[in-house]
Amino acid sequence: MIEKRENGITFWQADNFLATGLVAHGFSTREGGVSPVPYDSLNLGLYNDDDLSNMQENRKRFAYAIGVHPEQAVCGHQVHQTKVQVVGKKDCGKGYLDPTTAFTDTDALITNKKGVALVTCFADCVPIMLLDPVQEAIGICHCGWRGTVERMAVKTVQAMGANFNSKAEDILVVIGPSISAAHYEVDKQVLQQFRKAFVFAEQCITQRDEEHGLLDLWQINKLQLEEIGVIAENMEISGLCTFQEQKQFFSHRASGGKTGRNAGILMLQE
Repeated sequence: MIEKRENGITFWQADNFLATGLVAHGFSTREGGVSPVPYDSLNLGLYNDDDLSNMQENRKRFAYAIGVHPEQAVCGHQVHQTKVQVVGKKDCGKGYLDPTTAFTDTDALITNKKGVALVTCFADCVPIMLLDPVQEAIGICHCGWRGTVERMAVKTVQAMGANFNSKAEDILVVIGPSISAAHYEVDKQVLQQFRKAFVFAEQCITQRDEEHGLLDLWQINKLQLEEIGVIAENMEISGLCTFQEQKQFFSHRASGGKTGRNAGILMLQE
């Protein structure tokens, strides 16, 4: 991952995506916005107690820093489920500055249209970007533990295959800034769901006591994508922990739930 700064906005980009020259993309940090504490300063979420005008200004600044016009951006209203929405030019602008126009109950977006910017928001959950440089198609998805155990990333790849003829072995993946295993303790009930869902679950769990364990969402998402044919070398894990790097990223868990949101933007260049 490479740290960039444009017009006061600091963001992160992935080496594997940059090498293709096909996309504009980036993961935000907290720096460069107008929101007050505890949303300071580049809060990109539209569903919290920050003033809507602050969030709109922040979203405009972030989009421009990435090289995207705000009217090109598309958002879903994320609900920790597995709906994948195909979007096109007609959808540009939906949900980015006006939350009432976002795709309802949608945690993943895909497109093969240039100039359509896909957006996901997060504050510990795992943001995943997908790029098929062969068919020139992209996807973005939001994977908390619920989305991860329900194979949100896999379903997004499969939707790209069904809609754009993408092949798993061609797809490049970026697993963006999110909470690391070292700071993600969950209870026995959550661990049981992962053990039931994945044969490799034990590789991604560090048991703490009878009731709790640490869960590695980065590895679980990576391994489930490998299961369907995504090549390990085509996946880049940012290694940036939102909990550990609270000065750089918003973290829902570190803040006790009252915080802003980071965002990722991905767009095929026109």
